[in-house]
Amino acid sequence: MGEPNPDLQTGSYKDGEKSYLVRRAQDEEAQLFAELRDMGFQPRNNSIWFMEQEAAITFLLDHYPQLVEAYRIYGEKNLTRYKVRLTTPQIVAEVETDEDNKWFNLDINVEYDDQRVPIDKIWEAWSQGKRYVQLKDGSYTSLPESWLKKLSHKLKALGYDPEQPPRQQFEQYETPVLDKIIEDLPDAKTDEHFVKLREKIHNLMKSK
Repeated sequence: MGEPNPDLQTGSYKDGEKSYLVRRAQDEEAQLFAELRDMGFQPRNNSIWFMEQEAAITFLLDHYPQLVEAYRIYGEKNLTRYKVRLTTPQIVAEVETDEDNKWFNLDINVEYDDQRVPIDKIWEAWSQGKRYVQLKDGSYTSLPESWLKKLSHKLKALGYDPEQPPRQQFEQYETPVLDKIIEDLPDAKTDEHFVKLREKIHNLMKSK
């Protein structure tokens, strides 16, 4: 009897009453195992792999969508602890005038479909090194990282602490500063008083 062929390995599985023997693609398996390790998976044995909670959430948000394009994966609908929301975050901002107190209120939120998250919660998660935030329905979703980095650099350049979210109140003399901040807030809503004051300041600066 000859030696077994190391290049010919098989695996088996059952479907109902029938059993099937399949030839394993060893090169493809090795590639998949390498990808799983890069994603944060750790093997208990050849058939069971696991990962820590933080890595599991990142995997579902960042890697899972690409993985299902190359492999058939089962069990996602049975997940109860790690529900993720794969949606593009929308930045929502509004500037309102408080005429009694002579200041502007800046309200920034990040919308994920039908759920709105205040900037304070988003900034707290990001400053802790997280790449995701948990929504009210218990699901996890990705932070708008590129926008957060851009806004953080802007705050630092303006002399603010980049570890803290943008202030919510600005004196009217701080209109130029507020104007600079909302440059990075796409489609920010502004009221008539702010628009007029901003234009007045722009015109004064041009005349100098």
